Parts: sequence; structure tokens; C-alpha cells
Amino acid sequence: MNRWFWGVAGLIVAGLVFWQRDALFPGEAGRVTAVLNQIAKDVSFGPGEGNVGAIRRVSSVVDRFAPNVSIQLEVLGVGEFQLTGRDEIQQRLLAVRRALKRLDLKFHDIIVTVADDRQTADVHLTATADAEGEGRNAGGFEALEFDFKMSKPEGRWRIDQITTVPTLKQ
Repeated sequence: MNRWFWGVAGLIVAGLVFWQRDALFPGEAGRVTAVLNQIAKDVSFGPGEGNVGAIRRVSSVVDRFAPNVSIQLEVLGVGEFQLTGRDEIQQRLLAVRRALKRLDLKFHDIIVTVADDRQTADVHLTATADAEGEGRNAGGFEALEFDFKMSKPEGRWRIDQITTVPTLKQ
């Protein structure tokens, strides 16, 4: 009976490892998704976060961008914006933190296409932001589609370019 028990236990463990293989041994697409989810978590903040924590999280986000990153945003009803380089992104993130009380950023429907060289990836996703502020920065809920271009220099996935996916215009 002892052999039978250990045989069944071994099969159960092997089945669980096989079932959870993507979580235990993520591929490059899983690593890209994890990086993006961590960025969304670090960009989000609540009303009780202090300055030291905010600066640490903003630095963590900025470190996930390539030095010559380009971000082109088109928000319906607001206009087009372009950010270039890590310094400009850091300044904008800190300005958002000063203008808002709360921001909850989430990425949904993440589709990662890793190139054959396993050093570059294209990502398509939907981002939702729920914000709360005061006055003209009263906040609200926003959802946009984005295309990301990412690369993996020195073994870490970094964002090279972000563009909004064109939406229907009025």
C-alpha cells in the first residue's frame, strides 16, 4: 500500500506542476505581461501614499522604459500628446500624482507577440484608468487601446514605444 500511495501522490504532484507550468516557468510572453502588470500597479496610487513611496514607485516605472522612449497619445475630445525620454515621463508621472488624489490603472486583454529573436515584442492591450481629483482634475473613468513596442536589452524587458490605437472620431 505504501508504494501505491507514493505512486498516486507523485502523479498528482506531476499533474499539478504540468497544469501550473506557465506560472512556475513563465515564457517571454509571461514575463512581458508580468512587467506590464507591475507598471500598472506602480503607476496606481491611493490618497494615503507618502512622498518617499511615490518617488520610489515612479522611479521603478521610469526604469522600465528605454532611455529614448517615445509615447504618442491621442485622447478623444482632449487632443494629442507626445512624450520623449525618461525625464519627461518622470515629470509627467509626478505631476499626475500632485494633481490627483487617487489613480487606479489596469491593463486588460494583453496580447503579447514575441519575435523569433526573443529580444523584441509587440503588445496590444486595453488600459483603464479610474481617477479622483479636485477642480478641473476631477477625474473619472477612461479606457483606451494601446500598442507597445518592447525590447530586452541586458536581459530586462523595457518599453521602447507606446501609441494609442486610433478610435472612431465624431
